[in-house]
Amino acid sequence: MPNVTLAPADIQDLITANTYPVEESTRFISRCMEGQYEKAPLPSLAIPGGDAGDLAILYATGEKYGFTVEYEKALDTFLDLIGGSANFSLHTDCYAAGNEGAAGCSCLQQIRLHGEAFGITQEQIVILNSQIERVKKEGAQELLLNGDHQEGAVLIVEGQYGVLPQYQTSSFAGAGVVQVLVFQKTLVDARHKEFARKLVENGGVKLLDGCDEEYLYETLSETTDDHFLETVKRITPGLPLYLVRFDEAGEFTVEEQGVV
Repeated sequence: MPNVTLAPADIQDLITANTYPVEESTRFISRCMEGQYEKAPLPSLAIPGGDAGDLAILYATGEKYGFTVEYEKALDTFLDLIGGSANFSLHTDCYAAGNEGAAGCSCLQQIRLHGEAFGITQEQIVILNSQIERVKKEGAQELLLNGDHQEGAVLIVEGQYGVLPQYQTSSFAGAGVVQVLVFQKTLVDARHKEFARKLVENGGVKLLDGCDEEYLYETLSETTDDHFLETVKRITPGLPLYLVRFDEAGEFTVEEQGVV
């Protein structure tokens, strides 16, 4: 079916059908925020570019705020956080062109093509590409996503619930699968707080005098917001943006946030 734009009522239906609680044991395991993932279960934590995108956030943060990132220590710290290279999230798709790892990830490709817009240098992109190859050799699996992009909205999710990105609908002419991009902000923030603590503890960063792990967490959060907005305006311009908030019981609200 052709791409459709999802209204608030459509998002209510999608969330009702596609919500699942976060598993404590896997809450720091991630996926990319793109909508092509077909199979459940999926990690609840969704972030632009998956784990490689998260490393790009750290590297851009160091570049913006003037602190040093020890790249291999940072990667080792990240791998310790997620339980090893086998848990490092990467994906490509059936339309991928090029030999790079995760070549079919639209979010990572935007960083590779427009590094300056994401605050990341070409040298850092080369480092990131080499780290992707390292984790693949160490057991990271590159998931192949099939099918077209059919995203009809962008979701920012808050709370202890995940959202599957695909939904079988009969609401539109030519009923079929619709997709959403999902950014799980609560889990991203929680992982960044622990990542910041471990980076300072392990020497993965060398912060400026007077700066601590809380400062690192706050700057990571600012860069994450920048990367999220830069990504969606490049890959899904014109789509509606919704904030989905869950309470502890799983009840949720949907708030319109304008258009990407």
